[in-house]
Amino acid sequence: LMRRLRNEKFDLGISEAFSSCGFGIFEKIRLHKYLIASNTELMEALTEPFGISYNPAMSQGLSVHCFVLHYSSFSSSVGAEPHSKETMARCPSVFVNTNILLDFPREVNSKVVFVGGITASQSSSLSEDFKRLMDVSSGGVVLVSFGTIALSSRMPPSLKYVFVSVFRRFPEFQITFIWKYELDDEVASDLPNVVKRKWVPQSGLLGKCELVDFLCVH
Repeated sequence: LMRRLRNEKFDLGISEAFSSCGFGIFEKIRLHKYLIASNTELMEALTEPFGISYNPAMSQGLSVHCFVLHYSSFSSSVGAEPHSKETMARCPSVFVNTNILLDFPREVNSKVVFVGGITASQSSSLSEDFKRLMDVSSGGVVLVSFGTIALSSRMPPSLKYVFVSVFRRFPEFQITFIWKYELDDEVASDLPNVVKRKWVPQSGLLGKCELVDFLCVH
């Protein structure tokens, strides 16, 4: 595999900073032009090689011991080491998936490129079903969604009970909860102000003024 990648003669490599074995692959295939991408705000391990202060810290006291086994397996399989501080310091730019106006106030330099929101699109139109749900709720709508990885239907029963208990506190037809829930079961089936859907048009709902809150996981 390494020989095949080397023969491709790539012009540029881009690797995620958090799982940084990609830089070891770049070194192995002799790819010397590369960029760093970060799917979160600036982490301490990312700022130090660029000479940027990491105070305040996003994850105070984060230990690197959890990566030792992962990196050891990578080194033995590929025959190259993951990135070092020197490797990252040689990188000309790092793309950070956050907005500079919403990030911690900190010093940055010209290597840091904020690209948060670059994939954002215009809110889509809603189907008649969701339009009706937005219209009939006089107190507004709350969207509860944990994405496509953390499925609400797989929550422990005790945690589902907590959500249902919260939903039950709001009067009928005052606040409507649209809950992205992936199964047809009896959870919250007795609550008329809870609408469970296996899929929700998230961007379309977020663009509506009737939506008063959005409970999600990042």
